[in-house]
Amino acid sequence: MKTSRALLGVVAGLAAGAALGILFAPDKGERTQRKIRRKAEDLMDEMEDGLEERFGRMRSKVMGKAKPCDCETCECERKAEATAKA
Repeated sequence: MKTSRALLGVVAGLAAGAALGILFAPDKGERTQRKIRRKAEDLMDEMEDGLEERFGRMRSKVMGKAKPCDCETCECERKAEATAKA
């Protein structure tokens, strides 16, 4: 719950900052739009990297706790490995 509130606060802060930046921008409209677009793309890249890192850690924890099956064909283990690689 705390993480979602923090994320909501960050998003609200970014929106307010963008709005104020547009209102008080000394540059022309096109130039300001390019700056905002670049900043938004950078932010999205950072968020994407953070999510990939968290999902990677979560996958490692889950796979570390998974136990190999005891069946004779090991079909289950191959399916689990294929799913983890996807």
